[in-house]
Amino acid sequence: MKKLFTICAALLAAISMSATVADTLTCEEAVNMTMLLEDKASSTEIYAVVGFVTNTDGTISSGQQTFWMDDQKGTAKVFEAYWANLPQEVVDANLPLNLGDKVVITGNLMRYGSTAEMKNCAVEILERALIEIDTLTATVCEIIAEGESLNDGDVSEEVFDVTDVVVSVSNTNDSYHTQSFYFRCEEDGKTMQPYNISMQTEYCAEGDSVRILGRIKKYGDIVEFTGQGWVTKKGDIVVDTISATVAEAVAAGMLVDNNMTSTDVYVVEGYIDSIASAYSEQYGNMSFYMCDDMAAPTFNFEGYQITVPADQQPQVGDKVIISGKLKHYFKEADEEHPEDLHVIEIVKGDFQYATPAAIVQIDADAQKAAKVILNGQLYIIKGDNTFNAQGALVD
Repeated sequence: MKKLFTICAALLAAISMSATVADTLTCEEAVNMTMLLEDKASSTEIYAVVGFVTNTDGTISSGQQTFWMDDQKGTAKVFEAYWANLPQEVVDANLPLNLGDKVVITGNLMRYGSTAEMKNCAVEILERALIEIDTLTATVCEIIAEGESLNDGDVSEEVFDVTDVVVSVSNTNDSYHTQSFYFRCEEDGKTMQPYNISMQTEYCAEGDSVRILGRIKKYGDIVEFTGQGWVTKKGDIVVDTISATVAEAVAAGMLVDNNMTSTDVYVVEGYIDSIASAYSEQYGNMSFYMCDDMAAPTFNFEGYQITVPADQQPQVGDKVIISGKLKHYFKEADEEHPEDLHVIEIVKGDFQYATPAAIVQIDADAQKAAKVILNGQLYIIKGDNTFNAQGALVD
């Protein structure tokens, strides 16, 4: 698939280069012309835009790279080249465009909201910048500290070189040969996410040592890292599992730092006492709360986005087994909710039935519950009864 995509991208680039170019524009001229278009509309004519690269994450993916341009060197984001098709010799040598490179891009102008861009355009490099971008070697802890100092949405100007052990893999994209995974700072337990890393070797797995080269990005409260990655050493982790009741899983999860994930894998058996989100046919998962006793639901243990077979969607009252690492979800108190909220989760874990509801003879309709927050406390209302978050009946 990746090879086919690259071939198609190269074909599009060749078509763009061979088509008649209406005019050659500066970045400023290109923006002015683009803003005359309707939102999400493209020009009917093909233009060439000349400028200097001012911002890029430094990665090549399937022969393409996204970057910003301006009429002078600097950091201004004036005109965007979105998934531009790089020359094949640049792709083969793995030499992505850097700040200060002078290029000409050819394609259709496109307006996307307030952004002026050219999508899937052909790139010709006029000159490489006569500057060197320093690469700073850093630890995961240093990367996190640097990322936390950025404003939301900012990307570091410096390129960092970091090598560490993968604690978990969150996503693998075969179409672009990219992966998202997590590193952990052993000093304080905080994590950072190398996000959509263009893997230059085989995919990584938990326990593998991976070197990544790129820039830090602040995304909300998350510290991300964008760039390229190389597996430097395969891990030999043997995952042991811990069997637990819901109550035991909650107790163990509360020992994990707020908004962090356990290192151990837990196998938790219990009853589904509420469906948090219905089965998604698109993603093949659903979320639900579990308890040890249907007569005393607690709503402090959740199976979040658990992968479930389409023909085995569990219902309220079913006894199920889910497995994965425990995450301690924490929401700090605020004026609206004066008490801190703690929920222990297994995120995107494995699923299997233990006993369907029909066998244990639990009336699913009678067990439907509503969750409410009163005076900052989480309560569960079932019929005429109200339970607190620990499962105790409230008068």
